[in-house]
Amino acid sequence: EIHRYCIEIIEFIWPSQFSPGYTIPNSFWETPMGFAIYEVVGKIENAPHNKELNAIQAAKYLGITLKQLYQLVHEGKLKPIQGEGDKKLYLVRDLEKLKKQLK
Repeated sequence: EIHRYCIEIIEFIWPSQFSPGYTIPNSFWETPMGFAIYEVVGKIENAPHNKELNAIQAAKYLGITLKQLYQLVHEGKLKPIQGEGDKKLYLVRDLEKLKKQLK
């Protein structure tokens, strides 16, 4: 039930979770509420394959740490796409492929 409330909070703060321009600023996850939601929500479920996730969301989606995500990128096992500015994004379809390989 807490998971559902956390998703509702995110939906309230930001527009529909899977709308084209949806991103949660990384600074949000450093706030007490952001940290609590991050710990409860876990992975993003039922995301379209073309959905772009930021590094924090991608790590959570895979169930790994940011350090492990960056290591996978460094090893060439995951390739980010370019977002706005220096922001790196990860496609759900690429994360799904990697998730299968990691199992």
